[in-house]
Amino acid sequence: MYLYGGLHVNLEAGSVPLDDLWKYNIAEDQWTQLNITNGISPTRASSAVVALNNSVNQILLFGGYYLQGGTTVVLANDLWILEEVSGT
Repeated sequence: MYLYGGLHVNLEAGSVPLDDLWKYNIAEDQWTQLNITNGISPTRASSAVVALNNSVNQILLFGGYYLQGGTTVVLANDLWILEEVSGT
């Protein structure tokens, strides 16, 4: 199972969208953070659709929403392909 993005809520400084990518190993009950190596990542707060393509080691991320300026909700209509996903 993979988990991407999220939202760090800070009532004083404003909410900050996350761009973390995590993999959960069910058998070992362990989370591992994965690296996005090109330095560009799609910041998403919620509601993105994610698919895994194991045959070419890719994660596809579509849509969702993110916060602009910590308060304005922006709906995304884009597709990101995260290639060569590897553990830290």
